[in-house]
Amino acid sequence: MKERHWIVVGMLCLLTLGCTNNSVQKNPTATRGTLDLRSSATDWNFDKDGTLDLKGEWAFYWQEFIDPTVLQDEKNAPKPDGYLVTTISWEAQRLNGKLLPSSGFATYSLTILASRQAGFLSIKMPRVSTAYKLFVNGALVAKNGQVASRAQDSQP
Repeated sequence: MKERHWIVVGMLCLLTLGCTNNSVQKNPTATRGTLDLRSSATDWNFDKDGTLDLKGEWAFYWQEFIDPTVLQDEKNAPKPDGYLVTTISWEAQRLNGKLLPSSGFATYSLTILASRQAGFLSIKMPRVSTAYKLFVNGALVAKNGQVASRAQDSQP
């Protein structure tokens, strides 16, 4: 089984606990590590439009575990190595023109900008068969297994 270690860092959380609907509105997607739900073009209403998948381009830091509090500091946050789509495995994507190997570790980061009218938001983590830590606003909210920079030290 291929070893993969991901840390998903969420700056703000999304996905309401409300029920979904049959709206035909296109879900907004993240661009260059940011999902902005405040614009009139997005106009996402959780009560009316339901849950929102956190799809799109997330900031990606290859072979690095980045402390989530560092990422919250815009002036001192490291520049990402690139932006990857989270619905596609990383080995199927290019980073700086090169395909990534299936084994490794990385930090994913997404900043979500929402209006205060959005109210209480939550996140639903799908089943993931690899080790991860999920942070929201710098706080650890979920984890699976043991993340490590070396395969022999990790547990999926």
